[in-house]
Amino acid sequence: MQTRRVVVLVAFIAVLTPLTTMAQRAKADSRPVAIVTEVHGNVWAETAGPGKQEARTFDWFSAGAVLSTDAGATMVVVFESGKRTRLGERSRIRVTADGPADARGITEPLTPVPPLPHVSVVTLEGPATRINAVRVRGDAFARLHPDGSALIADQARLQFEPVREFSSYAITIEREDGTLAFDTTTSATSIDVRPGVLQPGTQYYWRVAAQDPLGRVVRGTGRFVTLTSEQVTRREELRRHLGSSPADLALLAEVDRSLGLVREALPR
Repeated sequence: MQTRRVVVLVAFIAVLTPLTTMAQRAKADSRPVAIVTEVHGNVWAETAGPGKQEARTFDWFSAGAVLSTDAGATMVVVFESGKRTRLGERSRIRVTADGPADARGITEPLTPVPPLPHVSVVTLEGPATRINAVRVRGDAFARLHPDGSALIADQARLQFEPVREFSSYAITIEREDGTLAFDTTTSATSIDVRPGVLQPGTQYYWRVAAQDPLGRVVRGTGRFVTLTSEQVTRREELRRHLGSSPADLALLAEVDRSLGLVREALPR
């Protein structure tokens, strides 16, 4: 009986391993690796989802997507590698992270840019157990930032908007394992976290607490992730390379938005 159990377990692992590998590959394949930065006329995208759809400026696409142009239409695509390609009319390419593949029609390589940061929708792993365990008084804080977005570790700023004034606020930041990373007490509603406190590529939980005139403690809580070191480096290289034209600024804002940098993506 014991031998049979071992055989069954080994068989289950043998089946599970390729399924796990396939799931990891599918997740990697769904990551955006190219962005449309210029569109004239009718241009289209064919992806693994719904059929052929209209492509628009600042749409992101994963590897395998097919981009095409109608008669009289053109489009410019920037790839994660930094390669840039213009498609002329009645042309098509298949998207890869390195650049265009299976090109047909009129395609023209343009001056490249530095490699783009890896972008994806910000996901915070696991349930917010420590947050949900705290009763948050909804009338105490109208808005907290960040919450569900990203920060650059050495440029982190926490902000909140109390709906009524308190004399001071206690602020704490915890790592994923619940250990304390930062705490302070301040009368300000915006605080910069000194460089070196937060680590790149890490998820954090933070809390602001205050005491009302009746002695009751009110709290607001949020969580965020920090960009990886590679994302920060590539973002800075891209910002140094691009100019201050409206098109360049719009592209930088879109990259920040896609990285989860909500405040940085706002118009300046």
